[in-house]
Amino acid sequence: MATIPDFHSAHFTMSAENPFCLTPPSEQALYFIGVDNAVIAVNADGSVSTGYHDASSKDKKTLNDEQIPYPDPSYEAVIDALKNAAKQRTKQGAAYLSVLNSEIMLIKKSLFISVFAALVAFVVSMVCWLLVNVAIGGALYAFGISIILIAGILLCFNLGLSVLFYRIAKKSLHFVSFERLIALFKRSL
Repeated sequence: MATIPDFHSAHFTMSAENPFCLTPPSEQALYFIGVDNAVIAVNADGSVSTGYHDASSKDKKTLNDEQIPYPDPSYEAVIDALKNAAKQRTKQGAAYLSVLNSEIMLIKKSLFISVFAALVAFVVSMVCWLLVNVAIGGALYAFGISIILIAGILLCFNLGLSVLFYRIAKKSLHFVSFERLIALFKRSL
């Protein structure tokens, strides 16, 4: 099984050209290798210098024998790394699908709540509209107008408002469409 690097004990060197860049260009890079409590820096050109602690000549000789800063991995290490990467991708995919499922459930619930709220608002508005019609009819009847004339006046009034609301809905339908929502979704990605 491959070991995970310990990033808490990593050392960084500043770039000479840009002090805000933690990773310098490869020709300025120092590779730190810890050998028996000594930190030895291998420059990109292969020269060896001691890092934060003094290194013994034995450590320098060992490092000169290994001049490659990155070890040559064995076949088993590569297979283990690929297996670990596949497991990580599988777990990452499962986590992504879990988040996607949660988002879809949230959309489904919010859509249900929106439809239910729209139906409730429609029923309440119809009840209020009926109450307004009853109040208008009662006021007209109090003035002594016949019931047939009151029914005709209310029919024309309701028909006129229905045509007005239909035109408003038709104009607003032009602005709210799935094509605009899809275009907005594509732009946000």
